Amino acid sequence: LHFDNLYNSDIVQMYWNNLLYNFAQAVPVITDDSSLSGKDKEIQLLILVGVMLHAIQDFYTHSSWATLVVPSDPRGYATSTYLTLSGVPAGTGIKELYTGVYSDSEKVGYAKPLDSNGNAIFTPSDAAPHGDYFTGENKDSHIRPNWDKAQVFAELETRRFLVYAQAVIEAADDGRWAKMQAVNSDTLSSNQRGDLEDDLRNSFKLSMFIDHNADGHYKGNLSGMLEDTVTSGLGYTVADADSFIVNYFQDGFLKKLTKCLYGGSGCSSRPMTPPAVPAGVLPMALTLTVENVRAGNSSIDTLSQADFFPKFTMNDGFLGIDRVLDGMDTYSSTASDVMIGGQQTAAWSQLWLVDNGDWKTCDSASQYKCVDLKIELYDYDSPDPDDHIDISSQGKNLSLQFRQDGYLTGEGITPGFYNSPSNLASSSGNDGDRATIDFLVKATDLLVP
Repeated sequence: LHFDNLYNSDIVQMYWNNLLYNFAQAVPVITDDSSLSGKDKEIQLLILVGVMLHAIQDFYTHSSWATLVVPSDPRGYATSTYLTLSGVPAGTGIKELYTGVYSDSEKVGYAKPLDSNGNAIFTPSDAAPHGDYFTGENKDSHIRPNWDKAQVFAELETRRFLVYAQAVIEAADDGRWAKMQAVNSDTLSSNQRGDLEDDLRNSFKLSMFIDHNADGHYKGNLSGMLEDTVTSGLGYTVADADSFIVNYFQDGFLKKLTKCLYGGSGCSSRPMTPPAVPAGVLPMALTLTVENVRAGNSSIDTLSQADFFPKFTMNDGFLGIDRVLDGMDTYSSTASDVMIGGQQTAAWSQLWLVDNGDWKTCDSASQYKCVDLKIELYDYDSPDPDDHIDISSQGKNLSLQFRQDGYLTGEGITPGFYNSPSNLASSSGNDGDRATIDFLVKATDLLVP
C-alpha cells in the first residue's frame, strides 16, 4: 500500500480503481458484522480510513504527479488531484504518469504488476527508481525536489477522499460517520489508550532515527543511526501486538485492501466513480523553513555535539516535529556537505494549509488577519529527558504572528517580510542551553484548476 512499482498510467489507474473498490467492499464487511460492538466498528473503520489515507498520500510523494500537473501561474500551487480528474484525461498534455520502482536487490519480493496469468510484467529498463534521500522519484522529505508540491496535492486529496469515505460509510451504516468522529482518547479504554500511545511513540522514534543509508523516510538524511531506535525501545515482537495491530494484520485489513492492486489472474480494473469535490475557497499554503541553526554554548551535550530537532505549531493546533540533526552543533544550509545536487538544503521545513477560519485579528494591527506560529527547539537525549533549548529573547520558545500580506512579527525579531533564503529572520536565546536559528515564512496561493 505504497503506490510503488507502477510503470505507466494504465497500471496506475488500475491500482487507484481497485484500491477504491476494495475500500468500498471492506466497509460493509465491518458495519454488517454483528459480532462487533458499535465502538469496535468505529475503531475498525477509523483504521481502514487511516490506512487508505497513508496509501493515497504516498501516491503524491512516490509518483510523477507533482511534476506533471503544473499550476497556471508558477507563483502558486496546482490543485488538480487524481480524484478530481478521475485519472489523467486524454488531451490534457500530461505526459506518462508513473511511480518509482524498486529493484529486486533493494526490495526482495516487493509487489510488482502482474499479467492476467499472474506472471510479473517486465520492468522497463528506463523505469524511474523510487530512490533514496538524494536521488529518484520519491518526495518523502523536504530535502527532495518538489516535496512541497507533493504535500499540497496529498493534503488536498486527503480532504477529497474523506468526503468519499463519509459517503461510502454513511451508505452502509447511516450515522456511523458521526460516531467515528466522536472517538477520542476519552472514549477509549485504558488498555486501548496505552496501546495507541505505544504505537504512536514507536512510529515517532522510527521516523526520527533512521540509518543514514535508509531509503527515503520523510525525516531526511542526517537523522541519526539505526542503533538509536534500539536504545530508544523501538521494535515490535509478538508479545507487543495490541488491538490496533491485530485489527490490521489478523483481521485482514491488509488483504481486504490489496486485492488485485497489481493485477493478476482473475483481476481487472474496476470502474471508479469519482468522489464529489468539496466546494469552498481554497486554503493558502504557509511554509516555515529553518535554514540554519547554531549552538550558543558548548555544554548542551557534555561529551558530544548537540542533536537538535524542532517542534512547530500553528494556532496551537497541529504539532509538526522534524528530523534530529545527529551530532551537529552547527547546521548551515549552504555548507557543501549538506548540498544535494548542488542545491541548498534547509535544516527543517513545515508546510500548513491555512483555511479562512484559521486567520484571526492580529495582536499588533487590528486591521490585518494573522496566524500564530511557534517554534520550539530541543536537544535529543535518550533515555534522559530532551533538553529544551532557548531560541528567544523572551522565554525559550519563539512566538510569531504571520499576517496575510506576508509581514512577520514576534518576540526578539525585527518586524518585516522574511520570505526567501536571501532574506532571513534570526532569533537567539540568552539563557543556559541556547541557540540561534535563521528562518523564513512564506505564503503561496493555491490556484483554482
